[in-house]
Amino acid sequence: MRKYPMPKQIEIIYFSGTGGTKKAAEAFVQEFTSQGISVQCNEIHATKPYHPQAHDLLVVLYPVYAMNAPRPVYEFIDQLPKAEKGLAAVISVSGGGEVLSNTASRLHCIKHLKKRGYRIAYEQMLIMPTNFFIRTPKELSLMLLKVLPDKVKKIVADLLSGVVRRTEPYLFDRILSLFTELEKEGSKLFGKKIKANSACNSCGLCAKSCPTGNIELQNGIPVYDNRCCLCLRCIYNCPTKALQPGIGRKFILKGGFSLKELEKDLPDYQPIDAKTYPYSVGFSGLKKYFLEE
Repeated sequence: MRKYPMPKQIEIIYFSGTGGTKKAAEAFVQEFTSQGISVQCNEIHATKPYHPQAHDLLVVLYPVYAMNAPRPVYEFIDQLPKAEKGLAAVISVSGGGEVLSNTASRLHCIKHLKKRGYRIAYEQMLIMPTNFFIRTPKELSLMLLKVLPDKVKKIVADLLSGVVRRTEPYLFDRILSLFTELEKEGSKLFGKKIKANSACNSCGLCAKSCPTGNIELQNGIPVYDNRCCLCLRCIYNCPTKALQPGIGRKFILKGGFSLKELEKDLPDYQPIDAKTYPYSVGFSGLKKYFLEE
């Protein structure tokens, strides 16, 4: 039974650090368009002006940072026009999936949307390769990229069919998410401590691409303000690998992170057996993700 009218106009807003959520947003645009649905897609970025669009359904996508949404997502939502019984779907993107510690990752985002007058019709988790602390094994990374279109297709089918999907976070995760919100203050310090070494060629790519507008070139050298949200885009995208964190170095993947480099291997991708693959503890949630209908 349909729980809400079929949406005819979709607005997607997304925040992306190193490209995983952007790729998911692009997959949503492609799938909605293939279904004949009008869709507008906007990235949450300090240098990109936002013009609200008329919509029947707002879809919010973001990567999970410290078991919550990144700070720019909350700030963006708080500036949205008040919605009169508007519908919203919240799609979080993580490296570990809907597992213990992540089940409350949409909770605070949903609260912000409700304050703007939205009713939450749907929530779901997508999984993409992680860029933080533990590297997703290459074979799992390629499989995540391979199954993304099918995962998005299923979500879009639900949204167009009026399916209501809500989840109930674990009590432990609810409590934990309150404490991990403090990471947003820690990320500011992380950014302030990033320095460019002698390999910096003053290209300015870090300043141009920073989604919070936190970097300014001074005499050709990037200088960081206190608006860092720990997306790691500057560090991983630096063409000369000149940006070095002053704290939290163990969280940066050795050898860097690049979705584009991973995608180059997709043509030669050999499917793994998701049932028998030896998942480590950090990636146990991927098995359920791969095997669910």
